[in-house]
Amino acid sequence: MTTTALTQARTIVRQLTVQEKLYLLQDITAQLVHETTSSPAASRSAFPVFPIAEWPTDMPMRREDLYDDRGR
Repeated sequence: MTTTALTQARTIVRQLTVQEKLYLLQDITAQLVHETTSSPAASRSAFPVFPIAEWPTDMPMRREDLYDDRGR
């Protein structure tokens, strides 16, 4: 968005009443929520998934090997 477009948008918003600004804010929020919930990224798991066929042989299995004494 250019500086001119931002200045025009700011001028328009300044002319709105408080109620109109609230409606505008609700509309923008609804659009953002819709975009984030309908995107393919939202359908992914919240946890990372690592496609590992088998456990690496050099990966330690014991907690003591993974963390030192300060990491407990």
